[in-house]
Amino acid sequence: MIWLWIDPTSIQGIALVAGLLLKRIFARSGDRVLIAQAGIYVNGEHLPNSAQLKIDAEGYALPQYHLDQRVLDDFEYLLLSDVNPQSFDARYF
Repeated sequence: MIWLWIDPTSIQGIALVAGLLLKRIFARSGDRVLIAQAGIYVNGEHLPNSAQLKIDAEGYALPQYHLDQRVLDDFEYLLLSDVNPQSFDARYF
């Protein structure tokens, strides 16, 4: 687990408190990752609740990112929220 301190009175701190920046590492160097509309696959396993949404809570269109299966390099990580299904994370960029 990686921890970092962000001033809770800053805009970053407010976003963190709101749960927008809390992400878990789901893949790292050597893992195979595929990202598609139906969701994210790591080493062939579908991650639950990883499907891309077409719009956010405000009704704005979300980018639809696609990544053909590839192996992550050193120092590459796949970060996702498994707490907030509307999290803006690796599903979209």
